[in-house]
Amino acid sequence: MAGWDVYFRGTHRPAFDILKSVVERRADVLAVSTTLGCQLHRTPALIDTIRADPRCARLRILVGGHPFNVDADLWRTFGADGTGSDAGAVVRVASGWRARRPALPPPLLDRRERARPRRRQADAP
Repeated sequence: MAGWDVYFRGTHRPAFDILKSVVERRADVLAVSTTLGCQLHRTPALIDTIRADPRCARLRILVGGHPFNVDADLWRTFGADGTGSDAGAVVRVASGWRARRPALPPPLLDRRERARPRRRQADAP
């Protein structure tokens, strides 16, 4: 979807299961859809679980679904990073984040990798 690798985890998944998937896949964005008001209480608990894990420090969380369309500030109340009124809006928000995200620093090299091979005298120009 728009250059993203998308993994559907299913419905009614426990928070620890979602956390495990996010960490294993080294996700950049977690999109959570909550359609029914009776399930709404699970969304902030999921967000709190994800936020409590230091391995998810760079993860951005998007929420969507009917309750978030009715209450425009509900996503902020729940501690999410953004919302979208439909799948296309979610993709646009997440793509905007990706475009503005600073690049990760290059991996640290050990001393052997940093050392340049010395040229032999015969190889010199």
